[in-house]
Amino acid sequence: MKLSYYACAALAAVVTLAASAATFEIGEDDFLLDGKPFVMRCGEVHYARIPRAYWQHRLQMLRAMGCNAVGCYMFWNFHEREKGVFKWDGRADAAEFCRMAQKEGLWVILRPGPYSCAEWEGGGAPWWLMKDDASKPISMRSSDPRWVVPATNWLHEVGRQLAGLQVTKGGPILMVQVENEYGLHGSDVAYMRALRQAVIDAGFEVPLYACNPPRVMQNGFIPELFQAANFGADPKQRFGIVRQYQPKGPLMCAEYYPAWFDTWGQAHHYAKSDREFFGPIDWMFDHRVSFSLYMAHGGTSFGGWTGCRNPFVPNVTSYDYEAPMSENGRANPSYAKYRERAMRHLNEGETVPEQPADIPTKAYGTVAMARAASVAALVKRELKLERPQFMEKLGQGFGLVSYERMLAPEEGGLLSVDELHDFGYVFLDGKCIGVLDRRHRGIRPRIYRSKEKSPRLLQIVVEGMGRINSSSGMEDRKGMSGRVRLDKTELKGWTARMIPLDPDGEDILGRAKTAASAQADGAADAPSLYVGTLDVPDETPADTFLDMTTWTKGIVWVNGHNLGRFWSIGPQQTLYVPGCWLKMGGNEVVVLDFFGPRGKCEVNFVGKAVLDVLQLDTDFNRVRREHEKFVGGEEVASGTFPPGDESQVVMFGKGVRGNYFTMQAVTTYDPKNLATISEFAFLDRDGNPMNSLDVQITGVDSEEEIREDGVAENAIDGQIEAYWLTSSRTLPHWIEFHVSAKPEIFGFRYTPRQNKNIGRIKDWKFFAR
Repeated sequence: MKLSYYACAALAAVVTLAASAATFEIGEDDFLLDGKPFVMRCGEVHYARIPRAYWQHRLQMLRAMGCNAVGCYMFWNFHEREKGVFKWDGRADAAEFCRMAQKEGLWVILRPGPYSCAEWEGGGAPWWLMKDDASKPISMRSSDPRWVVPATNWLHEVGRQLAGLQVTKGGPILMVQVENEYGLHGSDVAYMRALRQAVIDAGFEVPLYACNPPRVMQNGFIPELFQAANFGADPKQRFGIVRQYQPKGPLMCAEYYPAWFDTWGQAHHYAKSDREFFGPIDWMFDHRVSFSLYMAHGGTSFGGWTGCRNPFVPNVTSYDYEAPMSENGRANPSYAKYRERAMRHLNEGETVPEQPADIPTKAYGTVAMARAASVAALVKRELKLERPQFMEKLGQGFGLVSYERMLAPEEGGLLSVDELHDFGYVFLDGKCIGVLDRRHRGIRPRIYRSKEKSPRLLQIVVEGMGRINSSSGMEDRKGMSGRVRLDKTELKGWTARMIPLDPDGEDILGRAKTAASAQADGAADAPSLYVGTLDVPDETPADTFLDMTTWTKGIVWVNGHNLGRFWSIGPQQTLYVPGCWLKMGGNEVVVLDFFGPRGKCEVNFVGKAVLDVLQLDTDFNRVRREHEKFVGGEEVASGTFPPGDESQVVMFGKGVRGNYFTMQAVTTYDPKNLATISEFAFLDRDGNPMNSLDVQITGVDSEEEIREDGVAENAIDGQIEAYWLTSSRTLPHWIEFHVSAKPEIFGFRYTPRQNKNIGRIKDWKFFAR
């Protein structure tokens, strides 16, 4: 008889929450559950990042770790993929996830946005919000009615689905979050009040809260919302700031970070040391602080759901996060250490069940692949355009667009495009001649004039890597827009061939088979589909990992499920393949690679994840930043920062204009003379961050790329836990910012590295030119 892990898990004793109505309130000192003090030990788990068949296992693991609640983002775009059409089945069945959590003895902290981030595509914002004219873009996360009206409709739909699952109605939902870290983005209190009212009108009567890093809690602060803090270190100092805005009531950390997420081409983030990780946790346990581990289990951003940091740095597919539970649900070393601590801090009447059995993992070996067709086989429709337009304007949310035009023999020069998001694979008569690259806007392939009399076909196949999920860059359209030029001559009269790809991939298998049945068309180096069959001998297939180390860049589907993106540069080299998506016998494997394999045309199913191997030499546009020249300009200000980790605001007294601004660290508090910046923001006349500026890094004296993720872009990505770290130990250090608009700035805000006393700047100078 077959005995699955589900049957084994069912034998374990669990505490099921009573399905009768209860009360949950914010008291003078504590949260009160039915009038009794209650401390939340929460762990963040996203149902959208886990196969539905594994929800129960992950929730049981969370409960056995010692958590009594699950925090859960609801990604708006995962549910409303077309305007007014909502998806609530499969991995999108949020109500069933909540009911399952309740069955496993877990309360639910609901986080419906409308903005989420979580390194998710667009931070949760639906693509169809950007169908409007790009010259008058929507202002997201603001009182712009083009955002507020659909966001309100979304929140009302959430209420229709989940308001009946509040604790007051016998369900598990204790609290509902309004927006997410809005203080990092804006300060519009009318917007925050409008969203709060939308949640109330949706039928939610449990306590509502907002969460922010404490240093920006004042931005958009409204006293009607309970205030929770997000941080990764020093809870005593962080909650000291919270008490300035919320003198009474319990303390709550809505996001406590065990590590960090990864991005393509940058070093893997390893888990913190036990001292760094558990020191703050012990403090919060001892002071009866409610907190949530972000993440307890990260899972996988399957399909097209990965986002990008701002400026453009795309996130990897794995959301492992070095969390206590790995990407495939196994216990990492921090799991048992957290459980042991939680067992000493239970609320009255609580118990913790035993850990459920692991889901088996297996290496299934090598599968031969064969080129079947070019991506041209997946074209759904064609549009005639005078100038290229972004795919959203053309009615497509995900996938590729091939922009095509015939070139006369005399047409030639350097190819440039006004706006290209994100990668444009350039083909001339089927031969790849270069890649237009959003990371390196200065790369311009040359097209030579032809001695032949016949016209040539120019194709620019544009791939969107996921929309920016933070800061002002969320208005991130994909595809190509504006003028396309050869030297100074504009090319007009284009055909856009639309290649939509479902972000979940449910229909891709049939389309791939259709392509495979046709003759393998196109040039050998055209973006192509490769097909193979994985034979699984097991009646109950095990989890496995698909090693794509010897391929280049693309997407993989198994049995129609979109596993996500791969890219040889790393650090992620494997894609997680859940056993529940496999079957005994033959399993269809489809690979889309924009360049093809770099070795044998085969893939390898291995027994463990590889998430920390960089292969930067395989990057098709490997560009090294200039690290030698310091230019500077006019010295605008200088001073000395204190040694702590609090943000420092410097105002100049008058406005300064320029395109280039340089921050120079003359000395640091670091004994090794290293320098770091966690966040750097330009300020307007009133001391507010100028989030709308298009800021780029144009130079640094050095940056750490290999031993850890310390690249310069981390200083302007809106993420306080990431940082620029110098690799050189020679002072002074410097970082140069370029702003194309030549704005008038009145100051800056410098935030030091948060978790360690490494590289904090002491004496500094600031230049403009």
